[in-house]
Amino acid sequence: MASPASPSYRADFRALRQALLQVREEQGALMECLFEQRLLRPDTFAAALHRRRFQTALLRTPCKFEATLRDVLEEPAHLALLTARFAGHRSLPCLKATCRSLQQKLGCNAPTLQDALTWLFVVGGSDHMEVRRSGERLDPSTGLWEALPPMHQRRFAASSAVLNGCLYVCGGSEQHGALSTAERFDPSSGVWEQLPPMTWPRIHAAALAAQGRLYLCGGPNPVV
Repeated sequence: MASPASPSYRADFRALRQALLQVREEQGALMECLFEQRLLRPDTFAAALHRRRFQTALLRTPCKFEATLRDVLEEPAHLALLTARFAGHRSLPCLKATCRSLQQKLGCNAPTLQDALTWLFVVGGSDHMEVRRSGERLDPSTGLWEALPPMHQRRFAASSAVLNGCLYVCGGSEQHGALSTAERFDPSSGVWEQLPPMTWPRIHAAALAAQGRLYLCGGPNPVV
């Protein structure tokens, strides 16, 4: 047997490495062709690959499962609602994609889950003395208000809408004319994120979320 330090061993290693790189390159090109021709979907391939890897892991470390994730979320009955509430609105599609049984379960309970993820938000505003950047939300299921992290900017008469489970707050005024700034709040992370500014400053504008996009229309542009 050749020594790892011998020239022949190093040559064999380089040849194997080169062959492996070639196989990976060819596999990537093959997958690209299959995806482009719509003969194979990326999510179908990813699911099949996950199943094979999971079966390999089970062979290495055998174990007996007495319950599925669906069983866990159903007992007690409210655990699925608690999971959805803490994980956030955008976690539901990921959870539904894990298996067909969960997809059916969450599909049947969609109205209940939607109610569990519903809050009433109040942010910004003015008390006639000071423009605020604070906010709070009401949980209708408990009747309790919860303080939110402050926005990045004080604003009143701003426009707001909900898109993909996030609260968008745009424009408004900070006592010195209309604002073009915007930010959004993600309930799952509890963080405000600043957004690119709008093309025009707007106050009292109409805001609407539709088909995955946020629309803002009209609103005066007061000059102070």
